[in-house]
Amino acid sequence: MKQSHDVASLDDAGLSYRVRILITHPFDNLERITEILGITPNALWVKGQNRVTPSGNKLPGAHKYSAWSYWIDVEDSRSFSKTLSSLVSSLDKGDQLFRELVSTGGVGLVILDLQGQRNIGDVILPEALRRLSDLKFGLGIEVFP
Repeated sequence: MKQSHDVASLDDAGLSYRVRILITHPFDNLERITEILGITPNALWVKGQNRVTPSGNKLPGAHKYSAWSYWIDVEDSRSFSKTLSSLVSSLDKGDQLFRELVSTGGVGLVILDLQGQRNIGDVILPEALRRLSDLKFGLGIEVFP
């Protein structure tokens, strides 16, 4: 999914980022996350399935763990905290499931993918960080030059 916010200033033009949910588990099939959240993942695989590229080409080997991932790409905005808070709120329906997954070896992350060509900054409010913590999710930040 791609979003474009109204450009707050010319300084925001051309900025882009991705906010991503990534949930992994050593053995559990994570398809039920889709049903509970009502969100179709951008990527989903089950431990033991053959690996394939996004275009469907086969890769060697099988997946060593199960994964469910959804992301939003945003352009012309530096307000990644708003997108992050919105995604964190969307996880509320899966509160009990996420705690169960983490207690059985799973990992939940919300990841900010920032481009490194230009300065982009924002403030993630304590409420969003507290909610991530309540869900037993980590916060990842990746910067790509």
